[in-house]
Amino acid sequence: MAKLSKELSEAICDMPAADKNKLLLKLVAKDEWLIESLNFELVEHKSTNQARVERLKSHIENTLNHSMLIQFFTPGELLMAFRYCNARIKENTKVTKNAWGEVELICYMLHTGFVLHENRLKTTYKDRQRYDTLALYAAKKVAELLRKMSKFHEDLHLELRPRINQCLGIMWQNNNLVDDCKEENLPKEI
Repeated sequence: MAKLSKELSEAICDMPAADKNKLLLKLVAKDEWLIESLNFELVEHKSTNQARVERLKSHIENTLNHSMLIQFFTPGELLMAFRYCNARIKENTKVTKNAWGEVELICYMLHTGFVLHENRLKTTYKDRQRYDTLALYAAKKVAELLRKMSKFHEDLHLELRPRINQCLGIMWQNNNLVDDCKEENLPKEI
């Protein structure tokens, strides 16, 4: 980021208020994240946190349900769905700065994906590379989820514990995923 000279900073501060407002609006309009963040803070008054989480849950479920309709499902398609959903989660977190919402959404994404595709995940595919990539991604995501959860009070964990335990159970029972669970030192249950 470029640093303003002292003279330029002073000149900008000395500008008439109307000119400063025009300049500010032009600069804000160039940054999509800043617009979204300011809209959340100033227009929505940070009151739509839970509504945004619920909307994202619905979006995650639709995305993962859509992958159920694919006739020739592969682990690579589930991985792409996970990555797509995770990008939406990160965008929401960047705007709202809702750390617990991020934990809740990552848990929801993994749980929904594993439960919907549990039987398909047990299938062995000729192309092991996609499966290995999915297994590594899933193990790292669960490890990240557990790390992030540890920063919150134990009472909050109660809500997510059954889902996480079900994810861990699916992962540990699946021969295709178990090696990455060991590598990430994932527990069999929390």
